[in-house]
Amino acid sequence: MPNYIVRECISETTYIVSADTLNIDDVISFYFGEDINCGVVVNETSDSHDSLFYRTEIDCCDCLTANTGNSSFAFERCDNQEYIYITIQTFCDTYGDTPISKTVWNLFNLDTNENVCATFMYPDKEAGVSYWIPDEGPFNGCGNCDIGIPRSANTETFFCEQICTESGTTVVEVVVPHPVWTGLYGESITQNNSVQLGGRNGLNM
Repeated sequence: MPNYIVRECISETTYIVSADTLNIDDVISFYFGEDINCGVVVNETSDSHDSLFYRTEIDCCDCLTANTGNSSFAFERCDNQEYIYITIQTFCDTYGDTPISKTVWNLFNLDTNENVCATFMYPDKEAGVSYWIPDEGPFNGCGNCDIGIPRSANTETFFCEQICTESGTTVVEVVVPHPVWTGLYGESITQNNSVQLGGRNGLNM
């Protein structure tokens, strides 16, 4: 019976699985001890096996939900270490694949429009939520997480100027510079409901 090198779906860890016939890139479930893991076939090998084939799966997402009892992915926020649990199905439907442990993601909240950077930790049995989705990633560390530069705060305020001439008065909309400040991750945030005063690009040009 041939043996195969299999990379675990959520990490770079590899196992050697004994099975009759598998193809490269097949997604399978397999026993490592008493636990069922999910992985992708990388290559055939002559090395001794440490795991036993269970069955072929549709994809990693389906394998994790069907065989491990996990229903969510646990992410640790970069800013305050709180956990966000996203349903495996939601993450996979949005991204198209599973995340790799310790990679950082820009997560977007469909309910509050909040963007955060968070590190994927592990699959979890905790009930996940569907209003968090992956927006961008993966990134190599919280400091490299792109949360959509530049971003804005508050509702855009429109400014008008009244122009008086001999023929009458005209009101025109004026595009004014807004102040920019730095957010938690070093990103530029534009304050849309304020006017920048002074400076090269301010009102006192």
